[in-house]
Amino acid sequence: QASRSSAFPAKLFIGGLTRNTTTKMLRDHFSQYGRILDCVAMVQPDGRPRGFGYVTLDSAVAAERCLSEPMVIDGRILDMKPAVPGTSGTNSGERSLAGQRRSPSYAHGAGASTSFPLGAWDMPSCSPGAAEIMSM
Repeated sequence: QASRSSAFPAKLFIGGLTRNTTTKMLRDHFSQYGRILDCVAMVQPDGRPRGFGYVTLDSAVAAERCLSEPMVIDGRILDMKPAVPGTSGTNSGERSLAGQRRSPSYAHGAGASTSFPLGAWDMPSCSPGAAEIMSM
């Protein structure tokens, strides 16, 4: 019997994407592990790829299957981790360079749970804050 938490969607951070990896490629690859609720290969405002993306699967069981084996897309081994609502080294109330209040960002880590209610997954702010830009 599956645990109650396995019925909740699970969002994964997918790092190490090549500049040629598209959202469709991510969707096609991860659909073999479960139903895809959301999928995106992140791009900059000018359309250049950012080298990472997110995939939301319909269950924690499907996400665990993905995390249990190395994956290769477009000739590159992916860096996959559970996406965790929270912060990725910055305060969620940090102001961006434009002075706008940032949406909460998402951290990712191996010790994080992969099951969250669907409402917890608003689209993260994907533009780096001043501290992140300065550390690049």
